[in-house]
Amino acid sequence: MKKYVKLMVFVLIVVLGLQQSVFASNTKQYSSKPTEGIEATVSDSGSSQDVNAFIDKDVNIVTTESISFIINYHSSFKKDESKLYVCCSTTTNTIVDSLRTTLYLQEWNGSEWVDKKSWTFRKTDSSNLTGDALTTYTPGKYYRVRAEHYAKNKTQTDTKYSISSYSQVN
Repeated sequence: MKKYVKLMVFVLIVVLGLQQSVFASNTKQYSSKPTEGIEATVSDSGSSQDVNAFIDKDVNIVTTESISFIINYHSSFKKDESKLYVCCSTTTNTIVDSLRTTLYLQEWNGSEWVDKKSWTFRKTDSSNLTGDALTTYTPGKYYRVRAEHYAKNKTQTDTKYSISSYSQVN
């Protein structure tokens, strides 16, 4: 009888332990809110236009004089069903020999932004480049995109950077 009771107690402990791990695996794990960047104004999406509006309004930016071809540049993301739609655009003031934009999806790991995926888009003899992609994500994590926009005409180059606002994507 004692062996039977001990066996039943052991089985009960094992079953309860397994139930706890099964239930724990079904709960969403939310990451801590980022301490760097600007939070998006729209849930499940982010845009460099959110960031640019904040910078233009609140920061006095001093630039050095250089050749500037790029007049408009943008990067953004939004949840699209079960995927993230990421996109970017670069516009120059004249037709240039080559345009290149590298777009990075970043995920907040609790202490810093980490590049998770990247895409490079190229175009020659143009004044405009757009690029987009669909990608997977982990629900409950915070995401943003950043992009490097590059234009070259003969020996002159111009590079600009955009960073979107961040959002927790569920």
